[in-house]
Amino acid sequence: MPCLERTVRAPLRIDAEYRLAVKGSSQPLRISSIGAIAGSHNLVLPSPLSPRAALREPLEICYRVLTGKHDQGPPEPAVLTHLAEREAWIETRGSPLEPFMNLVLRFPGISGEAHGKVRQRLEGSVRIVFTVLPADLREWIRSLGPP
Repeated sequence: MPCLERTVRAPLRIDAEYRLAVKGSSQPLRISSIGAIAGSHNLVLPSPLSPRAALREPLEICYRVLTGKHDQGPPEPAVLTHLAEREAWIETRGSPLEPFMNLVLRFPGISGEAHGKVRQRLEGSVRIVFTVLPADLREWIRSLGPP
């Protein structure tokens, strides 16, 4: 399989690279997150990292891994350390979370569940991008104000 950098003629800014196990293949699939393309295109995507605010006090939450449409196992404890409008950074105590895992998250005092996807590991934390936010959680995040 040709390397991405060799098949695209313009210089690229690669923001992240991932390797995923794919059913039916003995080799992992290489996925690159492209942030910019130079040359005649000269396009730059906004940074995928939104400004994050450290919580005054870390918050105990819990999560479950979602496989397909089914929860996998009992709720696992985690600590929410940083929060942004569409993202959260958590520290987990159990098995490591891998990029692209889907999670269901429960926050104390918030009705409903948030859904998110693991995007990357940063400084001992895992960055989660929310895909579904209950209204209560959205309002709570807004009440924290800008970082």
